[in-house]
Amino acid sequence: SRSFLMHPAVVLVLGVAAVLVVSSVLALNLFLSSEAEQAALLEASQFVASDRIVNSTGSAGGYGSLVPPLGLDTPILIFCYKRQEYLKRTLEGLKKYHPGNGGPPIVVSQDGDDVFVRQVSEEFRLSLLSDDRTDQLTYVHMNHQQVPTENGYYALAQHYKWALDQVFLEMAQQGLDVPPARVIILEEDLDIAPDFFDYFAAVTPLLDTDRELLAASAWNDNGQIGLARDPERLLRSDFFPGLGWMMTAAAWKELGPKWPLAYWDDWLREPAQRRGRHFIRPEVCRTFHFAETGTSQNEFSDFLTNVRLNDEPVQWRSKDLRFLDRLRYDQELVATLKAAPLVTVEEVLRGLPEFMTTARVQYVGLKDAPGTFADVAQQLGVMDNEKAGVPRGAYHGVVEFWYGGVKVFITPRLYETGLPGTEWPVRGNRLMGEGGRRAYKYGEEVPTPPSAGENASA
Repeated sequence: SRSFLMHPAVVLVLGVAAVLVVSSVLALNLFLSSEAEQAALLEASQFVASDRIVNSTGSAGGYGSLVPPLGLDTPILIFCYKRQEYLKRTLEGLKKYHPGNGGPPIVVSQDGDDVFVRQVSEEFRLSLLSDDRTDQLTYVHMNHQQVPTENGYYALAQHYKWALDQVFLEMAQQGLDVPPARVIILEEDLDIAPDFFDYFAAVTPLLDTDRELLAASAWNDNGQIGLARDPERLLRSDFFPGLGWMMTAAAWKELGPKWPLAYWDDWLREPAQRRGRHFIRPEVCRTFHFAETGTSQNEFSDFLTNVRLNDEPVQWRSKDLRFLDRLRYDQELVATLKAAPLVTVEEVLRGLPEFMTTARVQYVGLKDAPGTFADVAQQLGVMDNEKAGVPRGAYHGVVEFWYGGVKVFITPRLYETGLPGTEWPVRGNRLMGEGGRRAYKYGEEVPTPPSAGENASA
């Protein structure tokens, strides 16, 4: 009867059954359809099941609600040595854009006992107290006993180890009332963008819950003027960028006990530490490295001095960051790469047609020969450096940047990226049987295709 069908319990059961039927039909179509149709059906099925797409750990990255600003559980840790003017500039920028009372504590860790550095720190503390916006802000100055060494990389790594232990393990003794859940790390020679704090607040839910992320950075190694232009673009990367970055207490619990004696950043880029995890970074930098002197002797100065520091604040805390969930990110990246016309370096340099919005330039190998990543990158004006087999800024070997009005992707052969949906078909039983497909991990040796030209550029 009508009254029976209108009973709430019956309505609920019928509703669930309808969703299951629709989902089953979509799943069958997904199995039978073409690769292009699969992507559309997959997206449709996600919205049938739920109005929120979450990552594998259950986080939606703050979608549907305003992400809270950073608070007392996220200190800003600034490393300094004896460049007092640099420290002053960094601290002034930090105060200018800091959310104020109740926001992230500021912790300055000084290596050694340079009196001028200590004076700058004390003057900054007094300036916080004299401002109603920051007079209740937690400010801590720590002193590390400098390790005698002629190699600054050893001193820097040991200073990092000591200071991070102090913040995460000895917070009460250092005056931090709330146990840090994570920390944002700066050095004394970095300017920050106006939306620096909101950016890190927005990516915090992702970093806290996505086990495939190791850290989030404010830096893009190819963030130079002309190469970076979209202030709202965020990316996953296999390369640790540094230069203003955030990691969790859980990450330090893993990394701290085996921290290296020197060259900590290159160590962090090694497979044994990264363990297949990624980093979040922006296309347009949220930090700017202004130093002319330092431990690195201002390596890559030609790139660093031309970096674009974002001056178009983004309302990050209200942004939907679901696109950064790995499965969706990979799917959308593969679709973009497959749609991008394959062009040569020479064609890019001559100028691509105005109707073209994306293009792909392919490389084979990393360096020491024509057509490798280093060769292609040098010709197109992006960083040709790699560490542990990963080009700077790359994700699965893919580096993206703007060249004029075209988004250019430098990629290995697509079947070498290991991205889903880029597998190289293998006939016969040479690898996986008749009709089998295999995705190769980036950097893994790939056999020669069975016939010349087949999928050569796929």
